[in-house]
Amino acid sequence: MPVTAIAALLLAAVSSSAASAQTRVRFGPSGTLSDNSLAIHVAIEKGYYKAAGLAPEVVQFKGGGPALQALVSGSIDFCVCAPEHVVRLRARGIDGVVAYALSDRVPYALVAKPHSDIKSLADLKGRKIGITTAGSLTDNLVRLALTRAGLNPDRDVQIVSIGPGAAQRAAIDSGVVAAGMVSGFDALELDSKGYRTVFDWRKHETAALALLARQSWLDSSRETARAVIAATRRATRLIIDDPVERAAGLKQLFPHVDDALIAKASNDLALSINKTGRFTPEIFSNMERDITALEPELKPLNFAVANPILD
Repeated sequence: MPVTAIAALLLAAVSSSAASAQTRVRFGPSGTLSDNSLAIHVAIEKGYYKAAGLAPEVVQFKGGGPALQALVSGSIDFCVCAPEHVVRLRARGIDGVVAYALSDRVPYALVAKPHSDIKSLADLKGRKIGITTAGSLTDNLVRLALTRAGLNPDRDVQIVSIGPGAAQRAAIDSGVVAAGMVSGFDALELDSKGYRTVFDWRKHETAALALLARQSWLDSSRETARAVIAATRRATRLIIDDPVERAAGLKQLFPHVDDALIAKASNDLALSINKTGRFTPEIFSNMERDITALEPELKPLNFAVANPILD
């Protein structure tokens, strides 16, 4: 056999062996990866996970509720979800934890059509409000805002599960809902087109988005978890330090969004992204204060237990 053919076979064998050595890691976002989970996308595209011996897989879900169920069942390793779910999981005796903090600001706004008669939460009494899914962050945010505005979310309005993104906008435009929950570029685009913001969470500092895992999985897969965290942190540093890379990553995720909105989102992301991969106790407490106000039976957690250090 010619030397070149032998070399080709050896190279193929080495490549096959390297591929088989990659450890599969499954991420479960609500819908697609978003601006606030850009670090995961960048770590995939730049090969950071692969370099760490990982084979990343993104499994999309229609809302945080289904993604969380998949985490509990073991169908995914990391839920790209709101950290408030850790509080709920712990109340049910399930060992949910924050493995890596992604965002310190909630990206959602409650939006109505341009020139709508809906100007405040009070105007939504007797009307329909669109969320992604029942039990999701959007559901909880709406319920908390309504409660603090003096409305009963179970009696005074009808909360409807619509799904994220385009489905939410279609429901707003068609009048299926009087107002709907939008985030990220959807919120920025509707802002630019004169849609009315009924309530805005985007400036509230709180534990907003993270990689959630189960402590039992982290304990049994510690090296894999450390590799995921290190690669995600590497991507986070890149998009914090390099505005060009940040904008380029956003453009990859949202190729049809115009450059002006990409630039606006990039600037906003520089403010909302968690810089260290770990929430501060204060920001985590802000989230707990909100969720326990809505569900008094829930109790604040020991910060170290809910936010273990793995590296």
